[in-house]
Amino acid sequence: DQGKAAANDNLAALMALQERIDRPATIPAEVPVSIPAMQPRFSVDGFRIEGGSIQDRASVNRLISTIPEEGYNPQELAKRALGLYTERPLDSVRMRREENTDGTSLLFEIESRETAGNHLKLGLNYSGIYTDRIANRMTVTPGILLSDWPLPGSELTMNLELLNTMRFDALFHQTVADIFFIKTGFSFRHDFRILAFSTDSAPGVDQIFYRTTTRLDTSAGIYPFPGAMISLGLIRDWNQDTISLDVPDYLLAKDITVLQLAASILRTDSPIFPMDGFCIDFDLTEGLTFLGASDTFRTTAIRGGAYLSFQSPVSLGFLWRGGLDFSGSMASGNSAPLAYKPSLADRQLFPALLTADEQLGMAVLGAGLEWKLELDRVSDAIGIPSFIIAQGSAGTVQRDVDTFPEEAPPLYWNGAVGAGIRFGEAFGLSLRIGGAWKADDSLIPYFAIDLGAIGRHE
Repeated sequence: DQGKAAANDNLAALMALQERIDRPATIPAEVPVSIPAMQPRFSVDGFRIEGGSIQDRASVNRLISTIPEEGYNPQELAKRALGLYTERPLDSVRMRREENTDGTSLLFEIESRETAGNHLKLGLNYSGIYTDRIANRMTVTPGILLSDWPLPGSELTMNLELLNTMRFDALFHQTVADIFFIKTGFSFRHDFRILAFSTDSAPGVDQIFYRTTTRLDTSAGIYPFPGAMISLGLIRDWNQDTISLDVPDYLLAKDITVLQLAASILRTDSPIFPMDGFCIDFDLTEGLTFLGASDTFRTTAIRGGAYLSFQSPVSLGFLWRGGLDFSGSMASGNSAPLAYKPSLADRQLFPALLTADEQLGMAVLGAGLEWKLELDRVSDAIGIPSFIIAQGSAGTVQRDVDTFPEEAPPLYWNGAVGAGIRFGEAFGLSLRIGGAWKADDSLIPYFAIDLGAIGRHE
């Protein structure tokens, strides 16, 4: 009642206020307004990061690595910084320029969100290829992560993978002085692969290759700079392989011990549909006669990608993959076991199903170009980064199995166009339609679907 009475007493003033609110906004002619032109790019002499956890700062460092030498566009940088909120649990990321004795620097101020130390997680992955053969695979992975247990700075992760495979793994990760780490893991996995073998009597026969593996592994390493890792580890596998085709016993080794040197760099703006940056994974594996194993072999594998957008919605990427088996050919009896054999299989470069002679051998090499266009209007409308993709790739394998005929295609080509959506830094959707070209000029059209953690370099 008192409020109503006050409103009646001031009715004239309220009506005048209402009229001003409804009136279209104008700038009085007598008040000069100066809108400074935004510079297209700002150049800085360095960067500083304050606050946040080690992982938060690593994410910001990865963002910094995509800034070109000629400077940055403020709007583009702010847009990319929004992706940090989906990658890390952050309250805020503030950016500002500051002047100091060394010149102009860009300061990133991070405020991390307080999160519970332990949490449950759930992963979903699906990959499907629809062509003259249909092959699809779907897994659901519930898990739990325990932080600072059993030691400060440690993480214990346990995952259970179900549906098209059955896998359990437990991994203990201990960080020392923020840059060193020790990892110890155990896993049990019952899995299968579909390999299409070409023989004189039955070309292109599908073989289901089952594998049951129990693994113990331990490694130690260093994070030399954000996004980089170097490690040396010992792995012990107990394998049980089953395949209907006649494959030499030494390829299906049951007891394998390896010493593995691994290195990786991930400096892209996002693991899924990256627009800028660089990433590479490398490993050198040495088979040892140790802990009951009797196979000696040596292999190396490398894969990577370089992406450049010139600070525009268009990105061009160069991707590659390669591997070598230094031990000898399969026919010699000195070859690496099938589980460690170099392979050209790569969903990014070659979505279509590769036959065994197109993916396995003493040496493999594949490379491709990927063109991406980020649909800014669509992304802004739905709140999810969306892309148009076009890609082409080629690969070759030095074959080394006597059962493979000499006329098997030495070169494999692939081309595709499609679309993708990045729901987050660990979840995306890719739809592609394309064709796989053989050396005999045959063309196999296909439709490929990938859903989940589809980042090539995660």
